[in-house]
Amino acid sequence: MRKSKKIPSRRRIFVKEEGKRLQYVGEDAQVQPLTGVDVSQYQGDIDWEKVKNDSIDFAMVRAGLRKMRTGELTEDEKNSGSIWMGR
Repeated sequence: MRKSKKIPSRRRIFVKEEGKRLQYVGEDAQVQPLTGVDVSQYQGDIDWEKVKNDSIDFAMVRAGLRKMRTGELTEDEKNSGSIWMGR
């Protein structure tokens, strides 16, 4: 049996089945869902050809992060390469 959970966000409803993508299931006709991927040093190497062939509309590339203990801003290790590879 697959687990699913509803995540309310104002008037929009999202559902994520285990092992699947987060999906909008609300009734707002003005919402046109897009599918994206998160790209950062934590995802490892990205197979951009596979992303292209998997009906992905956009990639969200993390530019950097703030360290919790020091507050220091650092660039994500995948930042520059991921931006160019995804074009």
